Amino acid sequence: MKTVTISCHQTTKISENYVSNFKKKLVLLLFVGFTALGAFAQSLPACTSMAVSPAISCPNTIAIATANLVNIDVVNGELVQWDIAPNLSGAFFGTPGVFTITATYFADGPVSTPVNVGPNFGGFTVTLKFINHPLVQTCAASPLVISPNCIITGDTDICPATTHTYSSTVTGVIGTTTHFWTVVSGGATINGSNTGSTVSVTAASACGPFTLRDVITSNGCQHTCEQTFNVVSSKPVIANCPIGSALGCNPTPPSCSQTVTASDICGTVPVICTPGEIVVDGCNRTQTFTYSATNACGLSADPCIVTYTWTVDTEKPVITATGTPANGILGCNPTTEAIGAALGTATATDNCGSVSPT
Repeated sequence: MKTVTISCHQTTKISENYVSNFKKKLVLLLFVGFTALGAFAQSLPACTSMAVSPAISCPNTIAIATANLVNIDVVNGELVQWDIAPNLSGAFFGTPGVFTITATYFADGPVSTPVNVGPNFGGFTVTLKFINHPLVQTCAASPLVISPNCIITGDTDICPATTHTYSSTVTGVIGTTTHFWTVVSGGATINGSNTGSTVSVTAASACGPFTLRDVITSNGCQHTCEQTFNVVSSKPVIANCPIGSALGCNPTPPSCSQTVTASDICGTVPVICTPGEIVVDGCNRTQTFTYSATNACGLSADPCIVTYTWTVDTEKPVITATGTPANGILGCNPTTEAIGAALGTATATDNCGSVSPT
């Protein structure tokens, strides 16, 4: 009986007759995608008759792949049987002398979606056993735990209905990274592609937060980044507010001014002019105009209130005169007193107020 030593990069010679008549059984306890680490050795019994035969070594690579869901394969003409907890997987000879295993880890049995595992899932053991001969080779390794970091950057405290670019930076991943952006709340809209490391987003027309999510896939694992941004504005301010005044008698009726404007930190805000009812008090008239402005965030400016007054008079004054004689004939050379008595005095009245005759 010979004793041989097998490591991940050493080979064992096995008799040709033996290789053609044995079954191999591989038991794999697998917890996560990983790369085998280190070298190891163990004393193993082997056939006494050594001949040229295929070289078999421990696998130096364990790769994530979709499970084949079978447990018996024919490898290089030999029947190979293996078992995996909790799922089944495939095995094949790749580079001569290197036994490669592919597997996918699932949370609870053969479900369709891989899960991300944390840093405490331990290692794995591979045992290659020839049932008809006491030759055993065991390999051990630790899992490769992917612990990525990601951050979404871009403008925050943005104005309604504006467009901005956001980017996702990922570190600590292995292999190709893909992105899938979505808006999970807040009513913003993604413009164009949502599968790059950057994305264009148009904010909602109203104020409030929105949450942007980037689902990152790398080496078979999915990682989710989220960031909340705010759509904001400021209280509008009204400018060029008119000054109310007394417009006099029978003026052109007042109307809304077209020069009144309003704005906030995001730009121009529409102005609404609301004319009040004309209040009538005899010949007097009063009318109030209210200018208001409310932005997309529901913030309202202090109102501009303008009041105008005027009178409306459509009747002529009435003059009343006194004097003698009634026909105004004074004769020749009247006296001053006679002239004054003939002229008398005059008064005038008007429906809108007092008047003075001249």
